[in-house]
Amino acid sequence: MLPLTTEERRIDRREWLWVGAVSLLLMLAFSLPYLVGWLNSTPDMAFGGALFAVDDINSYLAKMRYGARHGWLFQLVYTTEPHDGGFIIPHLLGLGKLAALLSGEGAKVSARTLIIAYHAARIVCGLALLGVLYRFVADYLSSRGVRRLAWALASAVAGLGWLTTLGGADSLPLEFYVPEAFSLLQLYGLPHLALARALLLGGWLLLFRALETGRYLPAAGAGLCWLGMSLIVPFYAALLGVLIVVWLVALSLLRREIALREFRYAAVGGALPAATLVYNALLFTRNPVFATWSAQNQLSSPPPVDFVLAYGPLIILAAVGAATLLRRGVLREAAAQPRWALLLTWPPIAAILVALPINVQRRLLEGVVVPLAVLAALGAGRLVGAPGEGRARMAWWARQAALAVVFVLLAGTPVLLIAGGAALASAPQWPIFHPADELAALNWLRDHAPADSHVLSTFESGNVLPAHAGVRVVVGHGPETVNALEKKEQALRFFHGGMTDAERQALLSRYGVRYVWVGPPEWPETCDAHCFDPAALGLRAVFTAGDYAIYEVSAS
Repeated sequence: MLPLTTEERRIDRREWLWVGAVSLLLMLAFSLPYLVGWLNSTPDMAFGGALFAVDDINSYLAKMRYGARHGWLFQLVYTTEPHDGGFIIPHLLGLGKLAALLSGEGAKVSARTLIIAYHAARIVCGLALLGVLYRFVADYLSSRGVRRLAWALASAVAGLGWLTTLGGADSLPLEFYVPEAFSLLQLYGLPHLALARALLLGGWLLLFRALETGRYLPAAGAGLCWLGMSLIVPFYAALLGVLIVVWLVALSLLRREIALREFRYAAVGGALPAATLVYNALLFTRNPVFATWSAQNQLSSPPPVDFVLAYGPLIILAAVGAATLLRRGVLREAAAQPRWALLLTWPPIAAILVALPINVQRRLLEGVVVPLAVLAALGAGRLVGAPGEGRARMAWWARQAALAVVFVLLAGTPVLLIAGGAALASAPQWPIFHPADELAALNWLRDHAPADSHVLSTFESGNVLPAHAGVRVVVGHGPETVNALEKKEQALRFFHGGMTDAERQALLSRYGVRYVWVGPPEWPETCDAHCFDPAALGLRAVFTAGDYAIYEVSAS
């Protein structure tokens, strides 16, 4: 019943031990496909450490390598246009520096070391998120059983979109490609997003603590949490700002007066992330290369039916939970304990944000699964009710069974993720695995090419090169390569035919290319005219191994 006292929100030692044990098991489950990959590595084919979003994870490894070789001002390595660096992604730069330091490999840290560091961060950040999630749900729920249900819904399950994959749907459900929608992908392979969510929720917990104690120190702690969050994902600061504004407006309406006290504490907590938001807004508008990166990062929302499949069961249960709270007088309680206003306003605001005409629509779902899970757990408890006697008890068991079926269905996504990942890891194929000759060529480039040398390859090879060799590529990543579509087509014509040698020479000169990378994606299956001929271009072979070759461009 409302309100919850401080004692009711407390988590004792035994409860934390349970959370820790289950969290370790959950992270172990998400690590199993990677273990399968490493166990299936052979001297001829080595596991690359990524089982989904391979292009993006290669870009994260490339940023870690940049951190190992350079300072704290980052420049894009998937494009060759000259530009000033910016203070962004310090988490990846710092992780790269730490890996280089602890391994003793320095600036030329191996890709294997970077991959190990990335997965160590995945486990640590995943455990941190799971701990913060439990602390957050416990702030609203006093019953251990309901807390555990809410925590499971927020961390270990997703929606029903996976059912469409069994029917051979052409597109993936959003649970499999929108990491902000649930927590699964963050735990499975995106440590920076897991950490960002932990900091987002941790900031709110500290802000509520500041309001309860009347001390500004916890509010300053919230500001540090949200600063860290905004350094990891800059536009989360804008999402946070919207949540804070709506929360303050809701409190003011409930009290019929401006919530000045909450405004002061929120101002303390929001000052630092607001500053990073301003900095990044200036950086991504005034720096032409960063502006292009932002413009090309198109992440539109999926069709409404995908949202219904993903969130339908949670929304139904959450609606029951919200109705139960309203009957218990939660609006009156929200005026006194502001955490309840956040719980009720966050989901509808997220529904509005994902429809806004901006390039990162779907990513504005960040964190919404948490309040939905809390409300859904309350709704599930309301629907099940008390056991009763006789027929009432039989009906209670029927309701229990029905909800159990729903929760089993919601567990389909993690089961498919783990099973699908293990299947990929069991069949060594590029780009999940890398041939020994390719790794030898990458290592030669890492050890011999001057830092940040420009390399031309196809898009596919170009995605791997910066992660393993610390070079810059003409093309290799959709958002991070300036004019990526045009350059992808140019690279294909350069290698597969359709470009004269004079045009090839002009292309090499235009992008300041020092090395030309040639592997299976670069060799054309057939070429009838204007075929790629290294000798005709005056290229000098500096490395060859099997199907791979590296050519140096003549200085003239």
